[in-house]
Amino acid sequence: TKAATAGLSMLGSDFNVPKGAGSVAIDNELEKMKRNGESVYLLWVRPSDFTNVMLRANTLGLTGPAGAGSAQYTWITYLEDMTQELVNDPNRENSGGTKGVAFAMQGMLGMRPHPPPEFYQWKATKMSAYNTTFNTMTPAFAYDAVHTLAHAMTTMQATGKPFSDGKSFMNTLKRTSFVGASGNSTFVNGDRQMVFDVLNVHNGSLVVVGNGTPP
Repeated sequence: TKAATAGLSMLGSDFNVPKGAGSVAIDNELEKMKRNGESVYLLWVRPSDFTNVMLRANTLGLTGPAGAGSAQYTWITYLEDMTQELVNDPNRENSGGTKGVAFAMQGMLGMRPHPPPEFYQWKATKMSAYNTTFNTMTPAFAYDAVHTLAHAMTTMQATGKPFSDGKSFMNTLKRTSFVGASGNSTFVNGDRQMVFDVLNVHNGSLVVVGNGTPP
């Protein structure tokens, strides 16, 4: 309804390929969307399949700005798992001499959780303690998820309510609030509240162009 009010038409197609699909399967799905006249693509894909999808889209002329006789296409995705190394050279070419995935990503928009100071402090501690490294907030969310359960169970125990009381336990979980590895962990209407960064792939870098909290 909001799109129609703004004078926009929404064309719905499902991009659905199995894990590890080859170029033929990916091309078939992309070609269907291209024939439908769609120019904005919301991409939700496994990091392991991301490169293949973007390379095939680039080969089919579905990436990049408008040019002579070509339409403009916009790709929007979840960018946290797409590492800086992937986009560090917009002119990088693959072994076949054609433009690589970094080139295909230019102009892409994406979102990722905004890393709070608590995340960097926790990350430094864990990397030192376990001699490991990670670049996303996923481990911090998993860590805080376990602590959310622990806080809720402690509250239930203190109030004398049994853990088998599922409704009370769920209500207690939703009211649980604490500052953890991923920042301030608070729930509103059952949804974890957090700030997201809006990013644009520009000249080989992930550039933050805005941030905010979804309604």
